[in-house]
Amino acid sequence: ETRESHRVAVGQPDESVRLVDDEFCEEDLVQEKDHFQNVVNAYLYYKDYAKGKLARLLRDYEKLSPRHRQMLQSYPAHLRGVAVAVETNHQFVQSIVKNACGMFENSLVSQFDLNSLQLHPASSFEMEKVKTTIKQFFRDWSQEGSKERDMCYTPIIEEIKQRFPTNQITASSVSILVPGSGLGRLAYELARLGYCCQGNEFSMFMLLASHFILNQTPGTHGIKIHPWVLQFSNNWSRSDQLASVTIPDANPSDLPQYGLFSMSAGDFLEVYRERDQWDCVACSFFIDTAHNVVDYLETIHRILKPGGYWVNLGPLLYHFADTPGESSIELCWEEIRRIAIDEIGFEVLKEERCVPSSYIQNPRSMLHMTYQCVFFVARKKPQPLPALPPSDTSQNVLSPDARTSTSSSPLPSTSDSPEGLLGVGSPPSNNSDTRTCTTAASQQHSQ
Repeated sequence: ETRESHRVAVGQPDESVRLVDDEFCEEDLVQEKDHFQNVVNAYLYYKDYAKGKLARLLRDYEKLSPRHRQMLQSYPAHLRGVAVAVETNHQFVQSIVKNACGMFENSLVSQFDLNSLQLHPASSFEMEKVKTTIKQFFRDWSQEGSKERDMCYTPIIEEIKQRFPTNQITASSVSILVPGSGLGRLAYELARLGYCCQGNEFSMFMLLASHFILNQTPGTHGIKIHPWVLQFSNNWSRSDQLASVTIPDANPSDLPQYGLFSMSAGDFLEVYRERDQWDCVACSFFIDTAHNVVDYLETIHRILKPGGYWVNLGPLLYHFADTPGESSIELCWEEIRRIAIDEIGFEVLKEERCVPSSYIQNPRSMLHMTYQCVFFVARKKPQPLPALPPSDTSQNVLSPDARTSTSSSPLPSTSDSPEGLLGVGSPPSNNSDTRTCTTAASQQHSQ
């Protein structure tokens, strides 16, 4: 996926999101452009890919004996219904692509002429990414996906609300990073509460899709998709395969004026390097996307402010396990926990095991897979207070009952985010005139 960092500004639905390139060499830009166009090609190839699958199924049907074709005489009609649903999805992914042109301010990367593109067959790997992204819209932006969001997002949101109670602090002064943010729903929900929140995504497939849903969809329930239309196995009925949902179920521009929402594009480890920047890092189905999970732990600890919180929910389905040519360090949870505490210096505040959660599961399918996740809350230890200078006995000393009392607080510093322009890897500025903004980074879980 995208190796370099970009900045993106997310505006109102009628405004464009643009990614601002950082320092690239010419070779990097050429590679980025090639990758971007391969992703565009994969989206546009979706219809041809589906047509090829349907043609194969129809040929298999026609090879049946006359008696069996008679038993299945409604099967061709069902395939025609699938083709109609595929066309609906095709129109949707075309909209994603049309709105992706120019989303990166670096014109070499994202400027293209849709009419002059030479479509070519996409790989099976790329088509799986397109199909998974369509299903991700079900998870993040449909009413039907709320059950899944309640499993994996709600515990994180409630924990953050407890650590940073909005009735006691200024929510917009709290900076929260959501790496591996996919289509941005978790980050959006936190921003809607008034927190200053930035999502980070690495998959170019997800970046094009999130750009569309966050910027080009005024109102709610205006788009129909068929998430499961190419899923021919484990269906109770044909209607289950053809089921549709409407998106988005929430208006992405519905954010408080005092909040700020952003997304960033690029590798989490490359984009986020500055120390002591974030009040909270919230991870949902993320840490197992690492080549080396220890790198993630060290980066999270480094970028948190002293006293800042790491809130994590997810399994350990290591993405690069058994992938040829890719390194993968695959640790059990107890090893991760030990390293986080003993080696890196986190302080554990909460740990719940076997928290059930599913991931882009078809609720009507005969097959359901449930992860038994860990829900883990840790804190970067606050820096000790500097030692007081030796007391001067010549100075007046307050009597005990006249001194100002102090008490330790579990909350990290809620000072305002740095002023000025939005920087990659840094919390967005706390500007009440900007309702949303976006940068970029990590890799989506199922991809």
